[in-house]
Amino acid sequence: MTDSSTSPGGPGSKAASDPGATKPDEQSHEEVLARSEMARFLRPSMLPAGKAAIVDAAREDDAPGYVIAQLDRLPEEVEFENVAAIREALGHDTEHRQASTS
Repeated sequence: MTDSSTSPGGPGSKAASDPGATKPDEQSHEEVLARSEMARFLRPSMLPAGKAAIVDAAREDDAPGYVIAQLDRLPEEVEFENVAAIREALGHDTEHRQASTS
């Protein structure tokens, strides 16, 4: 018999007791804000692109230094298809959405 107070998602778990807790596939509010902030300086029309083009475009769009610093950490030899791929390459969680069935 399993004790529901210690099982994942049970009454005693963080997810059940903490309304601010996120499910494994959900991002925290801070992660969503960080992703949105970076995306503000990445034009979808310029993707796919490599690191140099991404960093140059962010500079042209007056991205703040901390965004440029993150983008400078991207690997040189990869072409990124979208913002999610860029965030993932930087070690950030990405949002996973279920495909629409309608």
